[in-house]
Amino acid sequence: MVLAEGESYLVNGGVNYGARLVSNNPVQVVLLTGDIGSTYESRDSSLLPTSAWTNSYYTPVSTQDGDATQVWLYNPGASAITVTYDYRVGSGSVVTASVSVPGSANAGGYNFVELPNNSGAHFHTSGANFYAFSTTDADGTSSDNQAWDWGYTLVPQSSLSTQVLIGLGLGRDPGSPTNPNENGNPVWITPVGNGETPVIIYIDYNGDNVGPNTDPNGNQYDITITLKELQQGKVYDPDGNQTGMLLYTLSTSVGPDGIANTADDVKFANTIKLAAAWGQDPATASAGAPGLDVGTGVPPTPEFDAGKNGTLSIDNDGNGVISAGDELLYTIVINNISRAPVSDILLKDNLPADTTYVANSTFFTNSVGVTTQIVDDGSGTAFPLDGAGVIINPSSALPVGGTYNVTFKVLIDSFADLDPGRKEILNTGTATSGGVTVPFTDVTPLSFVSIEKQVSADGNNWEDADDPTGPLITVGAPVYYRVVVTNSGGLLASVDLNDTVITGGGTPLNFTFGPSSLSDLTPAKPAHFAMRDRKSICHCVFRFLEGFPLISPTVDAIRPGASNSTPYKPASTRRRLSSNHAERSGESPSPT
Repeated sequence: MVLAEGESYLVNGGVNYGARLVSNNPVQVVLLTGDIGSTYESRDSSLLPTSAWTNSYYTPVSTQDGDATQVWLYNPGASAITVTYDYRVGSGSVVTASVSVPGSANAGGYNFVELPNNSGAHFHTSGANFYAFSTTDADGTSSDNQAWDWGYTLVPQSSLSTQVLIGLGLGRDPGSPTNPNENGNPVWITPVGNGETPVIIYIDYNGDNVGPNTDPNGNQYDITITLKELQQGKVYDPDGNQTGMLLYTLSTSVGPDGIANTADDVKFANTIKLAAAWGQDPATASAGAPGLDVGTGVPPTPEFDAGKNGTLSIDNDGNGVISAGDELLYTIVINNISRAPVSDILLKDNLPADTTYVANSTFFTNSVGVTTQIVDDGSGTAFPLDGAGVIINPSSALPVGGTYNVTFKVLIDSFADLDPGRKEILNTGTATSGGVTVPFTDVTPLSFVSIEKQVSADGNNWEDADDPTGPLITVGAPVYYRVVVTNSGGLLASVDLNDTVITGGGTPLNFTFGPSSLSDLTPAKPAHFAMRDRKSICHCVFRFLEGFPLISPTVDAIRPGASNSTPYKPASTRRRLSSNHAERSGESPSPT
């Protein structure tokens, strides 16, 4: 099927395990399940793309007997795999067990584990990737499991971070008048990476940096809880609504170097992540109104973000836009958006195709505005950010609210050397810290407009006005000219064309614009601006669609002949577009 952006399609039943959906562009897929004819029983969850499947998942959700939570494990392979799972009931010791998940040649296979109440859990294999899906209130008969049923896809370990932000986190049905003070949908939380050492989890109920307490970095919060790894926590906002709640960890321990308040402490803290979910708790929610049989996994909130932008550094052809042969300046910006310092940021960048790195042009500006050079590589390529990349500012962490900037320059290849069809310069890179990688991309459209003046003896058969032979024009016969403008680039561009009246030619006749006049011109589709005369002057504005790349425009200058039966031989000149408007009688056209 073909779907336009924003359209959706429902596969109404008949979906079996092992079914696959493949698309040529990114799509969102939501799984809806339920028992046909059941009073209420249903679950739903967004699904992870197969590229995000991994061999390690965490969950903080488990519920009471009779309404227990089961984790379903899907093996996409042909052979059985062993999934090991660790869990901790309360503050007791970690228990380890395993389960075999069968496979099959076509559809793979599945199995499930029922978790004991009041525990978090870790599911993992020695290498094989699998999928993990949590279902709460799933242990009853076919007529049961209708009061507190919800589910979610477990979050891969590789995606966890030190903070989570709750989106919609209602505690009850807001439209029900029953039990107005009920709060049955808490935030479920467990830390990852701290083992038997309890870690403090800071909680800002509304994520607004307002609260009676102040953390070590000066941010406000409401309460804290202390948990061991895989110990389950359930957090309720006293106002009955968990929406906007922020939960995070900080370094309050001395790192492996044994010295307090050093960058090493931050590294130690960054190994402690949080796995979180929001959803109904059978122990506190009503089976009927105002209970909400819903829940979801909570995507981890990155500690930092990163982005980049390419701008014109040197306009070598003087056309005022980014085009072949120009020099680009790339600026990478990294912001700390968490409540803890971010250390050891590994920056990698891939030098764009059709460009050459400008030697000794990479510089780093720290959070207090001090700029230093990042030295070029002495082996391999000179560009210091490709290959293994560079850890920027390894001696100090990026402070809360701080920003790093890294800049470098590249020279775009000349038009003759660009890859065929090149319309943009694509630059990609990543910033990584604490196991979290943030990708960034910049797409810089190139400017390339070609302008050709053409001549015809009959208005139907056209020749380039630079052709040294040209059409045969008899004395007194009309001469047809047209200007063909083609945008094969990727920028919105305005082009002014000026043609010069040739002395002795008479008054221009039948001046017309082509069909694309004063309108958006689709790239690679020429606009024809035709004029039928012996001499002419014209001023035309061309507009091009944004989002497609260009080189410096040129125009053909015309000087028609005057003798009977003499081939038309135009002046063989080409001029670049400039910023100066010029019309001088008797001279070649100078477009602006």
